[in-house]
Amino acid sequence: SIESALASLLLRHAENKKLDDELLDRLLSVGVDGRVVGMMLNHHPLAIRSLLGHLFRPGSSRISSLLSRSKCARLISMAVMAAEKTNSKERSVEEPQERNQHEEDIKSSLLQGSQLCELVENMVSFSVTSELEHKETNQSAGIKLCIFSMKSAPVAQGVVMWADELVSGSEFISSASYPTLSPSILSLLRIISERHTFARPIVLKTALAYLRHSNSDISYQKLNELKQQALRLLLCLLVRGQVAPVLDNVAIRLKKSGSSELDASLVRYFVGALLDTVEGPYTVTSIRAFTGLLTADRCIDALKSTYFSEGLKSKLMTMIGSFKEAATSGSTSKDTAEKVANLVKIYVD
Repeated sequence: SIESALASLLLRHAENKKLDDELLDRLLSVGVDGRVVGMMLNHHPLAIRSLLGHLFRPGSSRISSLLSRSKCARLISMAVMAAEKTNSKERSVEEPQERNQHEEDIKSSLLQGSQLCELVENMVSFSVTSELEHKETNQSAGIKLCIFSMKSAPVAQGVVMWADELVSGSEFISSASYPTLSPSILSLLRIISERHTFARPIVLKTALAYLRHSNSDISYQKLNELKQQALRLLLCLLVRGQVAPVLDNVAIRLKKSGSSELDASLVRYFVGALLDTVEGPYTVTSIRAFTGLLTADRCIDALKSTYFSEGLKSKLMTMIGSFKEAATSGSTSKDTAEKVANLVKIYVD
């Protein structure tokens, strides 16, 4: 039955085993309504993640058989169409012929996106674009991947999964292409995060992974440049609503004993860009996130040094003043007010 096939898929995913044609065929049984299969997949997000992973995961994790890839893509397209049917705000295709064509379009996009990921991961670098209607007729693999990722949410989901797993692997970090391919990957993730809200948590995870990277074969300057680009990506996520996740995660890294992820120059770079980007008014949640970051010992040392410009210090005082005003007006909790008071004591008094 479809139920037992779905249970087998989830078990394979839990055991990190590859899917085979026999299992995929059970899910694609003749006579079973694709909308029913799609709805069942949507009730089990891990099943969809498993199917996407077999299409997009880098290296040997990716299914090599084109036929098996096609079956995975078809199952994902069924899930997408079932979700569109459920969500009245999304397109809902009713005519059988049009529905079949729509399913085929989604499937084709997934397969092409998967193939493009496989292609660019073996390149030294690739071009990116944020323009949906790119003017070049002979588009490069990188440009095509960007366009597919912007146009198709399922492809975007697969691409961020691909990037996260690739970047997290030690093999990539030590590869010769790491310093040249990484800027392209970070730029691609920025473009995706601007278009697709759901992708931002995974993009955040991948950007943070870059802060952990260390490679003795790469110069300090080049490694810092990559970390600065990762920090700029974090800022892009922050201005798109990921304030607490971004600041909390950076604060955790600054408070971690013996961590070399962020040196003083990178802390100043991030906070300086933050002060140039963010303006009030501030919510209680953002005030708590900012105070958590700014009260980390390594952040205090970096910002109190002479290398942090007077102009940025002035902006920092303005920000802290806004926090103090919010705390004294009674619009924050007692705990938050105490955190702000501690912040004022550190930087102002």
